[in-house]
Amino acid sequence: MSTLVREGEAVEGLELRLLGAFEVVAGGRSLPLGGARQRAVLARLALSANELVPTDQLVDQVWGGAPPGGAVTTLQVYVSHLRKALTGTTATIETRRPGYVLIVDPSAIDARRFEDLVKRAEVRRADDPAEAVALLRDALALWRGPALADFAYEPFASVEASRLEELRLRATELRVEADLVLGRAADVVAELEALVSEHPLREALWGQLMLALYRSGRQGEALRAYRRAADHLGEELGLEPSAALQQLEQSILIQDTSLDAEARPLTGAPVAASLPAPLTSFVGREREVAQVEDLLAHARMVTLTGAGGSGKTRLALETAIRAGEAVDGVWLVELASLADPTLVAQAVASALRLREEPERPVETMIIEAVGERDCLLVIDNCEHVLSAAADLCATLLRACPNLRILATSRESLDIGGEVAWTVPTLPAPAGVPATVDILLRFDAAKLFVERATTASPGFEPTADDIADIAAICASLDGIPLAIELAAARLRTLSLAQVATRLDDRLRLLVSGRRDVQPRQRTLRAAIEWSYDLLDEKERATFDRAALFAAPFSLEAAEEVCADGGVQPTDVVELISSLVTKSLVSHLTGADGAPRYRMLETLRSFGLEKLEALGEHAATATRHGRYFTTAAEGAVPNLQGPSFQRTLARLEAEHDEYRAALAWLVESGDVDGAARLSGALWPFWHHAYFAREGRAWLRRVLALEGAAPEWRVRAIVGSAYLAFLEDDFDAVVVACDEGIGLSDRVGDRRSKAMLLCTRGEVSRMQEDGAEGAEELCTEAVRLFEEVGDRWGEVWSRRVLTLLAWDRGDLDRAQEMAQRCLDLSVAIGDVATSAGAASMLAGLARARGALALAQQLYEQSLADFNDAREPWGAAHVIRSLANLAFDQGDHDRAMRLAEESLERYERLGQPRGIPEAQRALADACFLAGDLDRADRLAAEALRGFRELGFAGDLVSALHSSARIALARGEIDRAEAQMEEALEPYRTQGHTRDAGPVLTLLARVRARRGDGPGSLRLADEGRAVFQQAKDRRGEAQALEARAEAALVSGDVDAAVEAMRDAAAARGVGGVDLPPVAAVEHLALVGAVREALADAGDPRAAGWDPDAIDLREGVDVRDPPRR
Repeated sequence: MSTLVREGEAVEGLELRLLGAFEVVAGGRSLPLGGARQRAVLARLALSANELVPTDQLVDQVWGGAPPGGAVTTLQVYVSHLRKALTGTTATIETRRPGYVLIVDPSAIDARRFEDLVKRAEVRRADDPAEAVALLRDALALWRGPALADFAYEPFASVEASRLEELRLRATELRVEADLVLGRAADVVAELEALVSEHPLREALWGQLMLALYRSGRQGEALRAYRRAADHLGEELGLEPSAALQQLEQSILIQDTSLDAEARPLTGAPVAASLPAPLTSFVGREREVAQVEDLLAHARMVTLTGAGGSGKTRLALETAIRAGEAVDGVWLVELASLADPTLVAQAVASALRLREEPERPVETMIIEAVGERDCLLVIDNCEHVLSAAADLCATLLRACPNLRILATSRESLDIGGEVAWTVPTLPAPAGVPATVDILLRFDAAKLFVERATTASPGFEPTADDIADIAAICASLDGIPLAIELAAARLRTLSLAQVATRLDDRLRLLVSGRRDVQPRQRTLRAAIEWSYDLLDEKERATFDRAALFAAPFSLEAAEEVCADGGVQPTDVVELISSLVTKSLVSHLTGADGAPRYRMLETLRSFGLEKLEALGEHAATATRHGRYFTTAAEGAVPNLQGPSFQRTLARLEAEHDEYRAALAWLVESGDVDGAARLSGALWPFWHHAYFAREGRAWLRRVLALEGAAPEWRVRAIVGSAYLAFLEDDFDAVVVACDEGIGLSDRVGDRRSKAMLLCTRGEVSRMQEDGAEGAEELCTEAVRLFEEVGDRWGEVWSRRVLTLLAWDRGDLDRAQEMAQRCLDLSVAIGDVATSAGAASMLAGLARARGALALAQQLYEQSLADFNDAREPWGAAHVIRSLANLAFDQGDHDRAMRLAEESLERYERLGQPRGIPEAQRALADACFLAGDLDRADRLAAEALRGFRELGFAGDLVSALHSSARIALARGEIDRAEAQMEEALEPYRTQGHTRDAGPVLTLLARVRARRGDGPGSLRLADEGRAVFQQAKDRRGEAQALEARAEAALVSGDVDAAVEAMRDAAAARGVGGVDLPPVAAVEHLALVGAVREALADAGDPRAAGWDPDAIDLREGVDVRDPPRR
């Protein structure tokens, strides 16, 4: 953890430098960060320091939106290397689902220190310009070149680099301004000339240059600078200089004495006399204030729009306060209490303190009073007198050339020259920040804490409060009014009580303050103010749209919101009107199509209205009907090339499906519930929501009376999801009912799904292989009849595994290849990847390790392209096993650890012990027997709980091999005997060869020559059936060991020569893991030959054979 530092000070020993070429400096030296792409990973994490960056976003941004196959794996390698590079520093990269977080003290990042110094300077510049100059010089000294210079054209860096460059320029302007205040006009002229040359359209710099020249006694040059500015603006933008710049020119022409005084801050700091002094502090919103100031500098009419309580008035007032000294007068016109639109002009006149004159139009009086003055009029709350306010603003803007108007309204005034700017809600944490400091970087949390301190003096957030504060701010959508009302509740409630009561937010969020408008005393009143301004159709559409739980499409709105007086063709205009009135937000969905959403606070209000009007049931029924049809149309596209797009759409609408299903269940619509859940289960499978899907299906299937054609589809989902969670008893129960029901209704596809699922479970049960073969063969036939090629692939996959289990690798190869061909034909990348993985496993089983490597790597690339994390984790674990076979313990260790981490993240119960076994093998290969033994024991426990003997065999083999290396012969023998049970009783030959061979060695070491020989020959037969020459050679060396124990040296020599021949014929090398035993056995044979006085002893080498001599690799005796 970083040591505490003073504000704006670098962390000693560590600095992440973004202000220039990216680098990390620790202890005075630059750390080696690797190649450009690897450096980009760290730079991207640094831009979101202490915040989670999802893996898919990181991959997309680092590879510029076009990541190659295997990019996720490459990213993991980069992260691993970066972690090593950061070792010994105070920065760490943590893996947090679903991505990574760079944990670092913010003060270690030069960009953060720069921003802090600039903020401090802005606070101090009015009171102490000399201190402001010092702070700004320190800030600007941090820059070593353009921000993120080496990633200038990378999408992930360009936006942040532009923001930092803009802030750098702003800091320069502030420093020059403070220098001018301090009388250093002559000192800054040269610098300003360079700046306007580089930024010729930035009027503030021209103004500073004109003023600096004038104060240096160079009036003519100051006026010439104005003409240069005017020429640039006119030629490039077709604009005249701003009124402020024109006024400065006039003041220079007449040698206005005010120019000789200290320059005024550009944004102004003192509060204008005509504006009300705020009773509470202004929190956050610095960027928004700057944006509104910039808009006012270029447009004469700016309207701040937004939902009730979003902070429009406060933002307008803060902007006006800061602009107070830069203009010749600021007035606030409050229209909230105005009921009569004809009195809008009178309200403006009252704000200007104009006396009413008989027979003179009020508008004329206002125009004459304002005239050509450079002033700002703030008109607050126009929405309920919109037409009258719009007419008056248009009239004033035409007649008063230097007038600017800043209005607030829940919809724009829609007049010429108006710029409507939507006030965003305050940024709120999406999750739970790691520290209080990180929490308070979010304006919503900062506002809550500040107001909470007022409501409950002494309140100070601790680490225990982070989750509650983050939840409150997120739940209230970052709406400032709602957050302030929630904080006020701390007078009587605890923080946890406020957080848990937000389900009833409209009742909870009430203020007792009398110094605010009635519409701002409760959250409900703030919303009702907008709601009451809607017409009947708009209210009906608003109420019904509140039922949507997630961003919704126009098509969904047309189905759900249309009823009674609202026709489907009306909905597009009505939704557009609600967007205009800031009650609905417009956004772009993941599929690029427009979508709409309501803030949760507005939804709560709309749902109340819908219930009160008695329309909830009818609207929910339309909602359920629409999303049932949508699911039935979308889910089939989860097979094939549109998989990713379809999955993204379904995930975006997941909350809608939950809401629809909940309504169908609760309302007793049994057919609707069975139909929707039967359509949704493939989505639950692909999106890794198996547990949630099973919970829904249990509720649905517990209901009685569903039509058989809908119930059977729900049963299919129940069976398949139960299989994914290894609940085999539930699978059998569901399949038994579903198969009978599918026969009744003639649903061949559902029957095939159930047969295949039941077959896969039978494969994993004792004596079930034969029944599994029959079930899956029938499933293939039915899938072929209905033309379901994806189902056919699934069934053939199980037949592949069954053939593999019984040692028929030719049949397994044929089936796996058929799976691959079908998958390619339907364009399903994930299914193709699964088929390639099976072919890779078969190649490994035959000892063809190079081919297995190639197929596994292709499979991994395809799984990554398909964004299929379980499949990718499986292949990574398989690659770890392959690395073990190749003797590469470092790679085996790394891959096994990665697969274990992925399985744990996915919560995959079968994958975790598989990865633990692979990691145990890697540790064994590396010589770490203690850790290997612990991991093997954990894997065994996991497999015993799951209950599939086939999985248990490989784990028992690994554990026994470790036990034998530790000298624990009894344990090794017992585990090998247990591992042979599936082979002896069910003919399950997969992994039987290595087990028989190892047990043969164990028996040999016990002195049981005949028993050892029998087992070695049996193991050789299994390897030969699989055409695995590498394994056959190992079995022959076990036979040689057995022969030595029996005293038959010639047989041992012959077995060793046959082993070398098997390797030669198969073109395979000696497995590295067996090298030590091989050399020991060669030594033992030589010693036996020497003891027998055999002349071959001195130079005997079992590998020195000539395959051209036709060495007979004979079959061993059969059992």
